[in-house]
Amino acid sequence: MSVQITSYRQGDEHQIVALFKDVFQTQRSLAHWSWKYRDDPYGSHLISLAWRNRKLVAHYGGYALPFHLENREDSGTIIVYHAGDKMTSPEVRGMGFGKTSILVKTCEHFKTCHCRGKIAFYYGVVTGHSERMGRMFLDYRPLAPVVRWTRHTDTLYQPGPWSRIWGPWRAKAVRRLPDDMDEFLKKVGPAYGAMVWRTSRYLQWRYLERPDLHYYFLTLRYKRKLEAWAVFRRQGQDLLWGDALISPGLDEEGLSFLLSNAVRSAGDHESISRIVAWFPDRSYWITALLRNTDFCPEPEPNGLIFVVIPIDQKSPGVNRENFHYSWGDTDLF
Repeated sequence: MSVQITSYRQGDEHQIVALFKDVFQTQRSLAHWSWKYRDDPYGSHLISLAWRNRKLVAHYGGYALPFHLENREDSGTIIVYHAGDKMTSPEVRGMGFGKTSILVKTCEHFKTCHCRGKIAFYYGVVTGHSERMGRMFLDYRPLAPVVRWTRHTDTLYQPGPWSRIWGPWRAKAVRRLPDDMDEFLKKVGPAYGAMVWRTSRYLQWRYLERPDLHYYFLTLRYKRKLEAWAVFRRQGQDLLWGDALISPGLDEEGLSFLLSNAVRSAGDHESISRIVAWFPDRSYWITALLRNTDFCPEPEPNGLIFVVIPIDQKSPGVNRENFHYSWGDTDLF
């Protein structure tokens, strides 16, 4: 029986979440699907689907993000996609090989219907095996390996009551973003290179509106001036540090104050034993700040790699030397 490939149509989400459970053995709620693929403020329903006998057998989707590129004559901000939820039902995995496989055909439909003439590239994070297969058949281009940074909390600076009340640093957990977030982004964002552009609109959707996870969103100020913000979530005894925007002038004292307050917001120094983050390990000030606050870099345990998929043959303008990433730039946080 032949396979038909279509774009998303209203109501398909019921079979999509069922396929996700079948493939990944994890339940995905309709509320999560709606947040990710319907309510994204930068683009919705960016999905290609393969059907066999009216049953969904493959899915290739993406969600839209604002992205900042260096050295552009305009504002430098474009829309790109993050590739998410690439999946094939076991019953069709043996149908075809390489360019004739169901997943590759679904990906080509996604590029044709949702990407060409609309975006310059999309990106994702994959395992080493998937990256090799993607290079052969899907035009994946390796961008950067994921580097995991960890530090234990038993030696983390713990400010006393006097410092919290009378000291110059103020850390605050927020559920409503302050008004100076976008101005802070314009000021410090270009120092990072090429990255997802962390506007208030994006942050509101990505972290504060997600229905199925609770994030701790903290701001850090020095004498009322915004110097950093960061996003965390709890996973067992680990505090996952998923995102941040930090002024290049922030020192080790300021970052330690922020991290200590994040631990207090999510639990305490006894119940949380480790802070874990994803950031690049290249020659820029973020790397030095992490090392100076006792973070140690190591390969990501699953061998994950960021890849970029250009839509035309032009250089996408993002490479290993200028690409800044965090865990929250993927759908794994």
